[in-house]
Amino acid sequence: SVEWVLRSFLPVRDPLKGIKQPNSFIRGEFIPNLHVVFKAQSDWSGTSYEPVYQTNNYGFRGSYLAMPKPVNEYRIFLVGSSTTEGLYLDEKDALHHVLESDMNLRKPEEREFKVYNAGRSGHHSDDHISLLAHRIMQLEPDMVILLCGINDLLAAINRYDYLHYRNDAEPFSLRTGLKMLVTEFQIPRRLFWLLKNVKVTS
Repeated sequence: SVEWVLRSFLPVRDPLKGIKQPNSFIRGEFIPNLHVVFKAQSDWSGTSYEPVYQTNNYGFRGSYLAMPKPVNEYRIFLVGSSTTEGLYLDEKDALHHVLESDMNLRKPEEREFKVYNAGRSGHHSDDHISLLAHRIMQLEPDMVILLCGINDLLAAINRYDYLHYRNDAEPFSLRTGLKMLVTEFQIPRRLFWLLKNVKVTS
């Protein structure tokens, strides 16, 4: 069908994505047990590196996260944005794995270090705080390592709204519900953006 072709090959972003977020507290997160292999174009030379990006049972980079926490586990979370996340680094090269391996080489016999990577590209300090409050603190961390800065600097320059006041938000109604429903499809999304960007001149 036309909808399938548009959705598969020429998708247009959802204009109401901001009010359809599945998690209003954590704006960006990866699904649990994700496994992605990045490959360069076949005609690029010297690009045999094919990094694997994967998430554990809670959607973080790192090994399986057991709850309740084992008594001998020292649990560390890395929180930050793209530098922390290391999207195009293979698991064995990513920050969490390197740190975990190094610490376990020096550990006491009765202790096991586990490092989980909660980094997500594009996040700001308000995202980090929300992730800590609504997700990480419930997972019994012993230590949190935070790496942030540049995204907040750029956000401040662009007058990012850290308070998240939605002055343009309309109260939920039948009209809002219908708009949310129809914008799940590609053709209405195109009509929405067309009508929004067309300027009528007399």
